[in-house]
Amino acid sequence: MNKPLKVIFIALAAIVVLLVAAVAFIVATFNPNDHKPELIKLVKEQTGRTLSIPGEIRLTLFPRIGADLGQLSLSEPRSEQVFAAAQQVKVSVALLPLLSRKVEVDRVLVDGLNVKVQRDRQGRFNFNDLLSQGDKATAPPDTGKSETPAAMPLLQVGGIAITNASLDYRDNASGQHLSISKLNFSTGPIAEGKKSTLDFSANVQGTNPPLALQLGVKSDFTPQLAQQKLQLDNVKASLGGTAAGQRDLQVKLGLASLEASPQALKLTALTLDVAAPNPAGGTLALKLQGQASVDLAREVVQLALNGQLDSTTLALKAGLKRFAQPAIDFDLDLGELDADRYLPKSEKPAAAASSGPAGPEAVIDLAALRTLDARGTLKIASLKIMNLRAASIRLQLKAQGGKAELNPLTATLYGGGVNGTLSASAQGAQSLAAKLDLRGINIGPLMKDALDQQPIDGRGNVAMDVSTSGNTVSLFKKNLNGTAGLQLKDGAINGLDIAGALRNFKVKLGGGAQEGKAGAQEKTDFTEFGASFKISQGVAHNDDLSAKTPLLRLGGAGDIFIAEDRLDYTVKATVVPTLQGQGGPEMEQLKGLTVPVRLSGPYKAITWKIDFGNAAGNRAREMVDQRKAQLQQEAQQRLDEEKAKAGQRLKEQAEDRLKNLLRR
Repeated sequence: MNKPLKVIFIALAAIVVLLVAAVAFIVATFNPNDHKPELIKLVKEQTGRTLSIPGEIRLTLFPRIGADLGQLSLSEPRSEQVFAAAQQVKVSVALLPLLSRKVEVDRVLVDGLNVKVQRDRQGRFNFNDLLSQGDKATAPPDTGKSETPAAMPLLQVGGIAITNASLDYRDNASGQHLSISKLNFSTGPIAEGKKSTLDFSANVQGTNPPLALQLGVKSDFTPQLAQQKLQLDNVKASLGGTAAGQRDLQVKLGLASLEASPQALKLTALTLDVAAPNPAGGTLALKLQGQASVDLAREVVQLALNGQLDSTTLALKAGLKRFAQPAIDFDLDLGELDADRYLPKSEKPAAAASSGPAGPEAVIDLAALRTLDARGTLKIASLKIMNLRAASIRLQLKAQGGKAELNPLTATLYGGGVNGTLSASAQGAQSLAAKLDLRGINIGPLMKDALDQQPIDGRGNVAMDVSTSGNTVSLFKKNLNGTAGLQLKDGAINGLDIAGALRNFKVKLGGGAQEGKAGAQEKTDFTEFGASFKISQGVAHNDDLSAKTPLLRLGGAGDIFIAEDRLDYTVKATVVPTLQGQGGPEMEQLKGLTVPVRLSGPYKAITWKIDFGNAAGNRAREMVDQRKAQLQQEAQQRLDEEKAKAGQRLKEQAEDRLKNLLRR
């Protein structure tokens, strides 16, 4: 070996020996346990919390110089109840700065950490004191000079690793409980103002709502502790598992940046991709992008998002005030929405269900209204819900104190429009109410889509003012009260051909009756139709039916039993008296006749009955009444004529007497 290389080698060996000797000297002369009481006292004085380190602090040489604190715990403020505890805590320091009497943390390792977080009914967390600015009285005096970044204490950590940690969170205001387990967290080197990386994963379980989720987060981050800020960039988060009883939930969140401070959060270029179970079966996909901000001090959240729910476009602007009892403002704009895609389907078809014993009826619970405080605007380009279709929907929502109201509500539907209000209340016994004015509606397709029945066709107006109470559909129908009315033109009563039944009746006025069931191909056309209903305890009563057909004039009265899906109604059909051969010879013989047509039975199997015996009796009585009226008229006419003649004679006699007197 040549001499220069030999000298360099000897010099390096000497430096290594000196370093080892220095480390050995430090380990041999420094006992960290001597400083434990001072550390515990300092924590107590600064925070009011008790720091406990039951074991001995052991120094380690390999692979890094550091201290093994063993078990460690920190109490609640001014209490012996444990706030946080760890099974093992290790801290290692950089070697070279240590030789210059400078301590730079190289690695922090924490295993088995357990933290208990609580939020009281006033919204205060049990760690708020650790985030405080400290007593202003102890702050250094203001010299009038701003402290330069070089003079500020620098954060310098080689990395943090937290393994097998857990966290228990209880919110005493909402009753929410979260348990986080298998929490692992690691970072790269951490230095003030310098970018690093982090990796986080955990399992989350909870109640109210029930949760069983797996969470993962990866991000770059830059600590700015001098400004009490933390900047996260290129955030990628994932969430999967079960939430609120729904399995196979998958959520992916992305952020260009997240700026966090003790007072606020600011999120930019937010992206959200959700694949969730659809209550009606299959999955639903939600994709959003936008911005959000959270003011922690004022408890205010603001967000602006746009994206798609499956094929439906959406744009949302929303704000929230107060975390414990949120007050929500929103403006939501939706495109074409098929809400039926998200409504649960019946487990078996109606025919199969009717063959077996009926199960318990689904309960409709409006209890969520008691805590809902919201107001906002909803606009929907087109909507299909419960097979009903509408477009250009606009509504204003106001919900507070257990009551929610949509007022006004406007939309176009079935060739016309609707304007009105809807309301729901959970104040005491829950109730629903509707006041709607429908104009220019094609009522046939509307009833077909709503009820799968089309008893009447026509275009016109429908008005209703109804209210009800209960917690099931059957109770809502049974407790329905209010009024309703309709005025239609150029339509038809489906399932019954009154004119045809009269025309084909061979017995004519000889008595008897004819019965039948409503047929899909039969109908009674009308040019005008009007009726009003008074609804009491689920029964709609009508006694002012008025309809005109080319051959008939219709009146009637009866009841519709809404809770039982059936009716009992009598239509009185009068053949047009001025009929001039329009209905054939059979109708010609019946002109002027009033025939009762009784409709009864369930909506899906309405039966009708025409009683010509009563019609013949009525006709005979009508003829007698007509003849009697004619005779009375003729007698009155003769009497009037006799009175006129007698008057004329008296007049003539008076004139003759007057003339005779004048001659004298």
